[in-house]
Amino acid sequence: MFSHKPNRKKLYLNPYQQKSRKRKIEWKRGVFRKKRTLKSPKIYLATPRFHAREASGHLQRKIALFLFLLAIGSLVYFLFFFPFWKIKEIVVVGNVNVNAEDVQKLAREDLKGRILIFPKENLIIANKKHLSRVIYSHFAQIEKIEIKKEFPDILKIIITENEPKMIWASGAPQDLFLPPEAFTSDSTSKKETAEVKNNGAQATFSESSYPENPTISYYFLDQEGRAGEKIPEEIVLEKNLPVLYDQSFKKVESREKILEPSFLNFLFQVQDLLSLKTDLKIREFIVPIPDSRDLYIKTDKGYQIFFDTQQSLQDQLEALTLVLKEDIEKNNKEVKYYVDLRVQGLVYYK
Repeated sequence: MFSHKPNRKKLYLNPYQQKSRKRKIEWKRGVFRKKRTLKSPKIYLATPRFHAREASGHLQRKIALFLFLLAIGSLVYFLFFFPFWKIKEIVVVGNVNVNAEDVQKLAREDLKGRILIFPKENLIIANKKHLSRVIYSHFAQIEKIEIKKEFPDILKIIITENEPKMIWASGAPQDLFLPPEAFTSDSTSKKETAEVKNNGAQATFSESSYPENPTISYYFLDQEGRAGEKIPEEIVLEKNLPVLYDQSFKKVESREKILEPSFLNFLFQVQDLLSLKTDLKIREFIVPIPDSRDLYIKTDKGYQIFFDTQQSLQDQLEALTLVLKEDIEKNNKEVKYYVDLRVQGLVYYK
């Protein structure tokens, strides 16, 4: 069977109706509405009111910028140029052997001048690290340095010094050392030899000469054997420290390591034990050269004793005691120049 579709009549509109219908559709879609939208009208005033407001805002911005720059300049002047922050006092604490006035003078010299346009003596911009390096490099006795700022005008320098263990004397008068004839080769036949244990090699000496009027320079030595401050002779007399004279007259540099700690330990043990083992007293300690292993001791009897710092001190002291009691004192002999303990098993004296 065939379905029956109803007949629909085709609607025929005249051109006017079609145009009207098209406009309605466009109006709904917004096409036509957009076309008919008008721009905002310009309004012209009789007086230049808008231009007056613009000029007034520009002036206000200028005034605000001026006030801002004035505030910044005032702050910079107050912080960096105002005398209130100028360093008026430098305090040095913790120093024992370093002169506080010398440290203050050096600090004042370093704080002179400017960094760009800013004064270096201003407490706010004072460079603590740079000043610490300058002071540390000039004073070899200083181990550690710390600088604190105490506002508004005090700079505090805290010093930690190396503790001096002895005094190094570079150069010595001639009478501290053996006379030249004690070192000449033709005098070895006159030496007395005392055998303590077994046979040993005979020690040999070479002739030495020293300046007649050398200039002695004194330095502190710490426990590591490093040279510290150069000190005047009056301080040497004040300090109750052993003095070690350098026979080579070598020039000493600041913080230079002159002796090994083992050498110093040996020296301090000799200082403690020699007077216990014998009736001898120590007047001076002498070293031929800074790198030497030999230690010379001048006694109150006028002669010297030669030690080897890398051998047993106990064995050398026992050999010395045995020779002094069993040979020299027993046979009424006299030691004029030296007693040499450096050859193991033998003792030489003259």
